Amino acid sequence: MTLQTVEPSVVYPTEHPYIVRVPGVCDGRPIIKGTRISVRHIAQLYKAGDLVDEMLQAHPHLKAAAVYDAISYYLDHQGEIEQEIAEHRAATLPKERPKSELEQVLLQDGLLTHVKPPISDLRPYQNRRLIETQGRPLSEVIIEERR
Repeated sequence: MTLQTVEPSVVYPTEHPYIVRVPGVCDGRPIIKGTRISVRHIAQLYKAGDLVDEMLQAHPHLKAAAVYDAISYYLDHQGEIEQEIAEHRAATLPKERPKSELEQVLLQDGLLTHVKPPISDLRPYQNRRLIETQGRPLSEVIIEERR
């Protein structure tokens, strides 16, 4: 079985050689030519501090020049892409989850003032390291680590 790629019949080039707009692909928003990777996605990675090498590892089919061009497009059209980011965030934000029976009782009785949502962004926790307890009580180790 062979896979065939279907080239879109209408491609709108931009002033950036690797960035195009294709009706029906990502709602006609700017993408990297020949892919479905949006400039918005690359901009979000860039803003999060990802390096181009990390982006290329995550998307090995991309060329470095295309990623740099997407970043350049973002910087040249920051207002437009920031609006896309905000719209995407609003569309993908989880709706407020229903509170469990326990949470409702704790809130009603005044034992809690609010219930924090589950952690969705784990990046701040990526550089954590294991702590060796070496047979000591965990509370002792924690106090020692915090000093």
